[in-house]
Amino acid sequence: GGVYSDAAARGVYESLMARPDWRALDAVRNGRVLLLSGELLEAPWLRTAAALMIAKTAAPELFEDVNPDTALNMLAEEATGSLPAGIFYYDGQGGTP
Repeated sequence: GGVYSDAAARGVYESLMARPDWRALDAVRNGRVLLLSGELLEAPWLRTAAALMIAKTAAPELFEDVNPDTALNMLAEEATGSLPAGIFYYDGQGGTP
């Protein structure tokens, strides 16, 4: 939580991916590792956004039409009237609302 830099998220992601034992994990080999902010557990609308992010990572072929950034922004605006700030997820390619 509280991360506003893609570089900071990337650093955590890369350090996890570099762990020797992790290389054997299917998720690592298939590029399906997802970092989620703990903030995504703080409200129902955030948990809904987190579920979409997890679903898209787990089964990208089933969720091709889902954009997690757009979903997060829509849910945030509906629930709070404002857009979220910060990095809520990182999938190795970026993830910023």
